[in-house]
Parts: sequence; C-alpha cells; structure tokens
Amino acid sequence: MENFRGFNRMLMVVIFAVPFFGGCGYAIRYNLNQREIVKSSSPAPLKVQVATFSDKRDGVEREKSARKAKGVPDAGDYTYDKEFRGKVAEEMTKMLVNHLNYSNVFSSQATPAAFSSAQLSDALLDSLARKGFDAVLTGELANFYGYYDQNLGRALAYMLPLGVASGLLLNFSTTSGNTQTTFYWYGPGLVLGSYLESLHPRRIAKHVQFSARLISTKTHQPLWENRFDVAETAKRSMPGISTEQRKYQVAVWSLREAVNQMVESLAKSSF
Repeated sequence: MENFRGFNRMLMVVIFAVPFFGGCGYAIRYNLNQREIVKSSSPAPLKVQVATFSDKRDGVEREKSARKAKGVPDAGDYTYDKEFRGKVAEEMTKMLVNHLNYSNVFSSQATPAAFSSAQLSDALLDSLARKGFDAVLTGELANFYGYYDQNLGRALAYMLPLGVASGLLLNFSTTSGNTQTTFYWYGPGLVLGSYLESLHPRRIAKHVQFSARLISTKTHQPLWENRFDVAETAKRSMPGISTEQRKYQVAVWSLREAVNQMVESLAKSSF
C-alpha cells in the first residue's frame, strides 16, 4: 500500500509539474540557424530603431479565466500570458528584431527602441533623426496564441501501466537496522508512456497577427506598412516527452512564419 501511495504521489507530480519545467515561463524565441528562415538578398540602406509593439489582443488570449467565461471546455490547452517568459509584446518584439538582423533586412543592424509604438511622437522622430536614424519600425500585436489538445485520459492510459511495469522491473532495497526499504523507479515508464501517447495525432491551432509600419524620421510619413496573419487549425502528431510544451511551440512557430513573411515584404520594397 505504501508503495502504491508513493507511485500515486509521483504520478501527480509528473502530471502537474510538467507545465513548470520552463522555470520562469516559455521563452518566445526560436532558432534562427535553420532552413525555414528567409534572408534578404539586398538589404535596405536604412538605420532603423524598432519600437515595442502595442499589445491589442483580446482578453481570452491573455487569461485563462476570460476563455473559461466564454464556455470553452478545453481552455487549459491554450497558451496564456503568465505561461510565457516576460511580457508577450516585448518578448515578441525582441525576437522580431533578432530575426530582421539575422535576415539582413537593413544595411545596419536594427536596434530596440526605449519606447513603445504607442509613445511615438514627432519630437521622438526628430530626436532620432538627429542621432542618425532613418526610420522607426512600429507595430500592433492583434493575436498570439497556441493550442494543443493534451488528451489527459489517453496519456494516463499509457503512463499508468508503463509506470507500474517500470517500478516492478526497476527497484532495489536497502536495509537500515531492522528496517528494509524498497525503492521503485517509475520514471522511465512514465516518460515512455508520455512519449508514446504524443505520437498520436491531435488537434492543434496557432494564430499570430500583427501590423507593422516603417516611419521616416525625416518626413514622419510611412515608408512601408503591412499586416501579417498566420493561422492554422489542423490535426497532427508532434512527438516529444513533454506534450505540455507543444502549445507554446506552435505559437512561437507561427510567429516565425509571420516574421518570415515580413522579411519577404520588406525585401520587395524600395526605400
């Protein structure tokens, strides 16, 4: 009975601790050194600062309680702001700047501004012009979330028997005085069960939408503007140990795709 209780406690730790494996939250970052990243063949001759994008997302994308209030039954399978590292709009803007620089969109490296898009003013544009900047990139974030069907029931159906089998096969005993203690290693079975369950296709959804505008510091007029919208609802398998991480991954992947589209649009423009 004591051994079963130990297994039960450990299983609860595995189930409920997985979302916190990211420490301070899931980072809004992706690898730039990959074939999916679009690069510009002719950098625009501009020195640019990038203002933090304004966050205009609906509350259902920010807080779980807001989505629950709308009666969504699987609200826990969506991403929310508190699960990401830092403020979403700020972290998204930082990743966007890194992506633009890696893709050689501008002849000079773009730098993050110390102000937000909502704070941009004629005085700020004039000040930046005196410092040698040609333009400011501003934007508004309208959507950013991921969804991944966790299917907890199926996960337990895999993890419970494999965890028990692992404990029966992998155990050892120690003796201290007149007391013998047996340790059961359930971990490998639980991990294998989680991985096998993740091989099943399940519903995913992702959506990133933002608008961006490049404003001249000299004329205070837009040099370029566009809106980028990447959305997908599909059914696919995404194997891995921690399925809880997948909803964050699909959100970040959609951001990568949207910024790729932005790079292509800027590369086609003449300034």
